Amino acid sequence: MDTDMIMVLTVIFGEIAIVLIVKSFTKLGLKSGDKLVQTLSEEQIDRLKENRVEQIEALTWSQLGIICEVQESKRRAYLKVLWYNTVVINKQYFKFRYSDITMSKKEYENMGLQQWSYVRIYLDPNRSYAEILSKEN
Repeated sequence: MDTDMIMVLTVIFGEIAIVLIVKSFTKLGLKSGDKLVQTLSEEQIDRLKENRVEQIEALTWSQLGIICEVQESKRRAYLKVLWYNTVVINKQYFKFRYSDITMSKKEYENMGLQQWSYVRIYLDPNRSYAEILSKEN
């Protein structure tokens, strides 16, 4: 084989490997989201689907979410917040998504948050950023 052919094959196999890695990470995220949805009652699912989206800027908004998982350390709270996508038109449109949110344990406690709390979350997919704005009743 000549050098040009080896270079072409290297590029092709490299691109295939990247696609497979990205797909496996995507599937892991989707499985986790599906697993989180399975922990909800029909009432919780309906409430998330009927959420009120408030557009903040071009592709940033706030909406209702629910805290499905909480892990606390001495100073931090690590949350998985499930929300229903009615904004970003992609493969996840009209599907449940989740965001990993980290906050100080003090802020978590001061807001009165716990597993299954409804929260208003701020989402900015351009920066892969999400934060809890307030607790919802």
